[in-house]
Amino acid sequence: MKKLSLFFVLILIVLVGLQMYPLKTTTQGQEASLGLIPVQTPPSTLLEEYTQKYLRFQTKANQTRLLTQPSQDYIIQLDEEARELQSLYEKLSLEERRKVKKVVFPYAKISSGGQVVYKKWEDLTEEEKNSMNC
Repeated sequence: MKKLSLFFVLILIVLVGLQMYPLKTTTQGQEASLGLIPVQTPPSTLLEEYTQKYLRFQTKANQTRLLTQPSQDYIIQLDEEARELQSLYEKLSLEERRKVKKVVFPYAKISSGGQVVYKKWEDLTEEEKNSMNC
C-alpha cells in the first residue's frame, strides 16, 4: 500500500513539474532535441500600475523642464509622486524590475537659511554640489 501511494506522489510531482516546464520538441536540421521551456508569466497588475504611473510622472516632469521653472508646490507634488513610484518599484520582483526604469526625481532639494528650494540637477553650482556630496 505504501509503495502504491509513493508511486502516485511521484507521478503527481512529475505532472506538476511538466506544467511548470512543458516539454517541447525542436528540430535542428536532421536531429530532434528535447528541451525544457520555462513558462512565461503574464505581467503583474503591479508592474502595469508602475509603468502607467511612471509614464505619467515622466510626462509631468519633462513638461516644464525646458523653458520655465515650475512652482515649488508643483515640484513638491512631483516629489510625492516620485516617492510613491519608488515604493511601487521596491514591491516589484527582481525580474519585473529588469523590465522597467527606476524613477529619478529631476530636482535637488537644497536647504539654505531655513528655506527649502528645489533646483534642476544641471543648474546646481559647484558649491551646491559639494555641499550635497555630489
